[in-house]
Amino acid sequence: MSSGIGVSPDSVIYISAANSIIAGQGLNSLAPHSFPRVTSGNPLTIVPPTYPLLLAFSGLFGGNKLNSLRWLHSLLFAVNVFLVGISVYLATARSVPASLCSMLLFLTSPNMLEIHTMAWSEPPFILFALCAFLLLALHIKKPNNSFLVGSALSAGLALTTRYVGIALLPPMVMTVLLLEDKQLRGRIKDCLILLGTGVFPLALWLLRDTVVAHSSANRSIAFHPIGISQIEELIYSMLAFSVPLPVNFYLGTVLLFLFGCLVLAGVLLVLRHNISRGQKRDPNLAAQIFAVTYVITYLLLLFVSISLIDARTPLDTRILSPVYVFGIILVISVAHKISVLTNTRTLWRGFLALSIALISVNTWQAVSFAYSRHADGIGYTSRAWMGSESINYIRSLPEAKIIYSNGTDAVYFLTTRTVLPIPARVDPSSGRHLADFELNMNSMCTDLMENGAVVVDLDYITWRWYLPSKEELESVYTLPTRVRLGDGTVYGLK
Repeated sequence: MSSGIGVSPDSVIYISAANSIIAGQGLNSLAPHSFPRVTSGNPLTIVPPTYPLLLAFSGLFGGNKLNSLRWLHSLLFAVNVFLVGISVYLATARSVPASLCSMLLFLTSPNMLEIHTMAWSEPPFILFALCAFLLLALHIKKPNNSFLVGSALSAGLALTTRYVGIALLPPMVMTVLLLEDKQLRGRIKDCLILLGTGVFPLALWLLRDTVVAHSSANRSIAFHPIGISQIEELIYSMLAFSVPLPVNFYLGTVLLFLFGCLVLAGVLLVLRHNISRGQKRDPNLAAQIFAVTYVITYLLLLFVSISLIDARTPLDTRILSPVYVFGIILVISVAHKISVLTNTRTLWRGFLALSIALISVNTWQAVSFAYSRHADGIGYTSRAWMGSESINYIRSLPEAKIIYSNGTDAVYFLTTRTVLPIPARVDPSSGRHLADFELNMNSMCTDLMENGAVVVDLDYITWRWYLPSKEELESVYTLPTRVRLGDGTVYGLK
């Protein structure tokens, strides 16, 4: 990360909230483009607070925030690699080869490298989720209320890092109900402790949202069912984790389905064997039940979220990274347990050989990614953005100048200036057309013609389909061109 931590539009929301905390202004943030109704400087409600608090805390230890974030994410990457190894070590009766295999699968994944070199909330979320699992597995092995409460608190931190952390609660409850060596009343009591302690921090945060912003998480419900293209994206992302080579889509889909069926059959086999022998307090079985329930719950929750709350949620490798992490734990624990039950070393050796092949391919891709990442940077800290003519032009404008842009987040991050967004035609979260679009466009045009405002359209911003295109700004709204730059166009009176 020679150019610093990678920064995307989501990252700017976290960073702006952290800056607000450091400045003593509370948890306020820049308005995200993807929520047209939200305005800058208002209390943060779009995302939970834990990750911005971590960024603010790391920023207190150095003047260069990007350098602090780089060290924070380096630490998160190292800890997550260690936690994955410890989880598999516990789940495989202290198998060193299994633990090393899991750590290398995580360490050499180019997708994991990308996620940990970006200012995203996934790295701390993965850390808290792994802690919740580890402490719960230790509780199952040797019942201890400290482990139980620690697991619940870790889940609570995960919930206040990403809202989808709610998917941790069903596997925790399922693991306790099936594997705790207590009477039903005792198991139900422990489940209530998990749920109450885990949900409490999120409940406080949502109450705060309701009081200070009159909205919980700034989401609204609208029906927009998940489409075929999103299902295809999900499958491609899963293939990117498990088969990081070009493969026919349909063949890959069949292989994923068959592999999932085999893993599920393995879990049922181990469950049946352990219950028949009265061996319920088994960390291996706890890992399998927790992981398989988590993967299913997480995917179902994503489908519900996309269909009812946020239609723009991508099913890419970033969003699915927790599935990959617990998939590693699940697959290795199943393979190891079945090889032990059947007393066949060939199965285990074959699995390790396949894992080594996958690690070898991943290593080559990870080195390629690392080289490119080091040379060019990524996101708003890439060399292209850092040397942008349009951004330099904005820096040269007087502070009092009114500026509109299709990249308010990029402008804020690179110049620290808060500018106005070009009006959105559609709310990307719900897919609904905004009734006040033309009114807002007329207001922007009036600002240009009467108040000396400018509109800066950045060429590097290509993903905001819900904003008017450059062609529309020029041909439909006839904005006067002030200057054309190498990576953007400025509209306004000269």
